[in-house]
Amino acid sequence: MPSTSPIDIPEITDLIASYLEGCDFETCVCVSRSWREAFLHHRWRVIEVGATPGACWYNFFSSYGVSIFKYRHLIEDLSLVGYIDVPDQFSFPNVRILRTIVHHSEGIWIPKGIVPQDLNKTCPLLVRLELDHVDTGTVFWVALSTHPNIKVLRLKGVHVETFGVSRGFWDVCKKLEVLEMVQVSMDGTRIPNGVVLERLQELVMDCVTGLGGYRRTPLNLTLKSPMLRYLEWESAHHIKWDHVYHWGELEYLDRAPVQTKPWPHLNTLRINWMMYDKDMANLLKGCGNDDDAGGIVDLQLHRCPLGIHASKALALHFNTLVDVTLNFYSPFASLIIRDVLSYCPSLKTLHARSVLAKDIVEGGPWICQQLQKLVLCVQVEASEQDLPPLIFKRLSTLTRLEHLAMWVPLQRENNHGVLEFRLDSGLGQLASLEQLMTLRFCTEEKDEYIPQVGMEEVAWMIEHWKSLERVVGRLNENQEVEARLKNTIASHGIAIDW
Repeated sequence: MPSTSPIDIPEITDLIASYLEGCDFETCVCVSRSWREAFLHHRWRVIEVGATPGACWYNFFSSYGVSIFKYRHLIEDLSLVGYIDVPDQFSFPNVRILRTIVHHSEGIWIPKGIVPQDLNKTCPLLVRLELDHVDTGTVFWVALSTHPNIKVLRLKGVHVETFGVSRGFWDVCKKLEVLEMVQVSMDGTRIPNGVVLERLQELVMDCVTGLGGYRRTPLNLTLKSPMLRYLEWESAHHIKWDHVYHWGELEYLDRAPVQTKPWPHLNTLRINWMMYDKDMANLLKGCGNDDDAGGIVDLQLHRCPLGIHASKALALHFNTLVDVTLNFYSPFASLIIRDVLSYCPSLKTLHARSVLAKDIVEGGPWICQQLQKLVLCVQVEASEQDLPPLIFKRLSTLTRLEHLAMWVPLQRENNHGVLEFRLDSGLGQLASLEQLMTLRFCTEEKDEYIPQVGMEEVAWMIEHWKSLERVVGRLNENQEVEARLKNTIASHGIAIDW
């Protein structure tokens, strides 16, 4: 029975190739004819080429020599970096992913690159197209709108022409499953009537302008996408109108209230935008469906403080929330965090700013017994020194917790004290956290607060938290004491960072 070389088994070849780089492939394909056949495809599957401004197309591909055209049929992932002067021979029949990226030098973008006008002929199997500071034009979008396989479009620093009667760009969008736009400008026209993005499942908008004004762009496009499952929505920190800086705002959703749920399948919502309370409430009400299984699973809210209306709307998703980030200041913030801990049975990750100790103590029992990662600041006033033991008792119920980060606010933010991780404050109740692997103490920017952890606390942690692998942050303001604490921790095989 003839023996089979491991190289002849595709799965083994794929595994080996995943660890190789360009020069390694060159060596492999020169070993023998069988190795050449086995590794040649991997050698050319992913290719990146580039050129400097003014270089001719031959120099653009010169890093691989003329062989790049000889083996063009093997290329599946092609990146063009730099000024792109597309040659007449540009044709890659099996490319699924095409990226074009323009160089950035000393803060000034060089002359923008171009892409072939008719990707139907040059890249007929193209599925994903990424354009980074690349000129397009109406002709390009019209041609791309007839491409049979395009599903993913990622734009950065691109101006999209939708002026006049041309609907090329919107016809492209109607084919997409994923659309990502970062620093994209439109020409100020609205989305044509009748355009519905029925296939779009993932939409990312970061600093998108145009489509009738700053405040219309995201809302119009989002309402045209009923099949969304993932929505990421971010603005610039501020927009300048008439020489005055204002926070970016959405179009008033309560002026056109959501009567039905326009996004019944949406389960991931990430917003980094200043919004009015009723606007945020309408957005939350429009996500998910009325079934028990329909609702937001992954929620990230930055710079959009929730008020009473949005807080009530958020409660509609308590049964489905799994990963939650609440990074904002609001009079209701502490109460919202308390309710998330008390009413979200499937919660696994919570990253929040701060919660008042009295709110935790006064709230109902924590039912988030699946919680694995908690990032939180518990604020304790000087007159509430009887509350830390009660707070530790609540934390002790999170027996599946693996990562605990008790970050603290910067000193300029408030004058509250924080929960001290000391045995005399009730730390001993956390012996139930047997799966804890990471403990972190730090601020968001730099270390302005230092907890007063002593040798007694460190010895207790080592004894009771057998799974502990890493401690991050300062432990004691006395440098000599801290050095001894870190040496003790390190001597037990636990990593120390900071």
